[in-house]
Amino acid sequence: MPTFAAAAVLFSTVFGATSEIPTVRVVLDTDLGDDIDDTWALSALLQSPAVDLRLIVTDSYGSQSRANALAKFLRLAGKLAEVPVIAIGPEQTGATIMDSWANASDLDQFPGQLRRWPMKKKPQRKLELAAGAGRVDLWNVEKELDLL
Repeated sequence: MPTFAAAAVLFSTVFGATSEIPTVRVVLDTDLGDDIDDTWALSALLQSPAVDLRLIVTDSYGSQSRANALAKFLRLAGKLAEVPVIAIGPEQTGATIMDSWANASDLDQFPGQLRRWPMKKKPQRKLELAAGAGRVDLWNVEKELDLL
C-alpha cells in the first residue's frame, strides 16, 4: 500500500494534477457558550479547506457573552483574523457558563468587522435555499447588516 501512495504522489507531481478543493461560503449562526455542540461545529468548519467562513452570528440570550467566548476561542485556535465579520444578536444581556473564561477584552482583539443587531426584536426569519449551478442563494437577509 505505501508503494501505491508514493506512486500517486509521483503521478500528481509529474503530470501536474491538482487537488484544489472548491470552497463553500458559510454563515454560522451560533449560541456558542453553553453546550459543546456549537464549539465542536465551529472547530470542524475552521479546519475544513472546503469552507470559507464569512460571518459568525452569536445569537440567543447573552449574545454579547457569546461573542466574547467566540473571540477567545478563535484567538486560541489561531483563527481570529480569518473570520471577516462577527455579528452580535439582539438579546445581548444574560450570562453564559463561559463568562468567567472570556470577557470583552477578548472581543476587543478581533481585527474584523464587529456588527451589532440594529433592532431590539429579532425579525421573523425566512430562509429559502435554491441550489443550482453549485451555489446556494439566501433571500430575505436583513439589509441593515450588509455582511456578505
